[in-house]
Amino acid sequence: MRALVVLSAIAAACSGEQRIDDLFTEQEWAYLETFRLDQLDPIRCTGDTRRCDELARFGQRLFFDPSYAGPITVANDGANGGFGAIGETGKVSCDSCHDPAHYFADHRLANAQSLGTAWTKRNVPGLVDLAYRESFIWSGKYDRLEDVLDLALTSPAALNSTHDRFVDVILERYLATYNALFVPVSPVMVSAEIRKQIYLNGALAIATYESRLVSGPAPFDRYLAGDKHAIERAAKRGAQLFIGKALCSECHDGPLFADDRFHVTGVEQRGDHAPAIDRGRFDVTGDPIDEGRFRTPTLRHIAETAPYMHAGQHDSLGEVIEFYRWGGDAGGFTGRKDPRIVPLELTDDQVGDLVAFLRSLTGAPVDPTWTTKPRM
Repeated sequence: MRALVVLSAIAAACSGEQRIDDLFTEQEWAYLETFRLDQLDPIRCTGDTRRCDELARFGQRLFFDPSYAGPITVANDGANGGFGAIGETGKVSCDSCHDPAHYFADHRLANAQSLGTAWTKRNVPGLVDLAYRESFIWSGKYDRLEDVLDLALTSPAALNSTHDRFVDVILERYLATYNALFVPVSPVMVSAEIRKQIYLNGALAIATYESRLVSGPAPFDRYLAGDKHAIERAAKRGAQLFIGKALCSECHDGPLFADDRFHVTGVEQRGDHAPAIDRGRFDVTGDPIDEGRFRTPTLRHIAETAPYMHAGQHDSLGEVIEFYRWGGDAGGFTGRKDPRIVPLELTDDQVGDLVAFLRSLTGAPVDPTWTTKPRM
């Protein structure tokens, strides 16, 4: 598609064809309209609306509750954004790394991995619009949102906890809420099978909550809808570069600006807590072709979710554009770099235009109903 867009732009320039907003060919504009947020279908929950709302509210309480977190193994040193002293429990919750103020991404440290109870090997991805994705986490290990809790809960670097501890908290703190939503249980007569179901239902509640974390329209959406003043001229030029010369839309396409595929972009493993080798998608599939591949992230609200790349290697949008401008890193990564990652003949002004465009993708904040920490 991008090749056709580029050819149409060249043909239009030669023919003197009238441009949309004095910039875009008709074919370019038609392609840009495929990025509109309203192309996405509403997220639907199985069951009646009232129960879905109640289930999401239950999940919200679990999301913000640190009481089921296990012991901290990396202490707060005053600069690392940690959450307590070594050995302390009940200090870390999902929102500790998924900050509602930054579209549920980890924005604490520049050029860094994420710190939960210990350091993770990657920077945690944001959660907004996650329910639209086909797979989850950087490696795409999970294809159901409710399954991701297992990783967060049991990882020694995230919550460092167990299924049993999570279930105990539900029974001790949320029994009435749980029994109103699911087949009622008695805390004094809970078999192993029932405990397993309680865990699964708790995971479903958190996933239902996370499905409420959706973007509002961004200035770029308003521009596509007809408001020619919604974004600045530099952002418009950046949009044209994005779908053309800069090759961005080769991977970042559709309403989420992400193709839900996996690529080796050639970014060096960097960071004090990043492993020398991260095999990415290969660890899931075992297929050599997936060596070093990572899932394409959404670019919506990207200006608010630094640092960037799977291990937080870049701290600013300008750094990211420069990375692609020069065709990625020369080495220090696993796998074979995607052949589309090549040096780009971009001027400094064009780099600035691309950054302006990416900033225009920041949508309205998530409904405050879902970003506010509930009373425990």
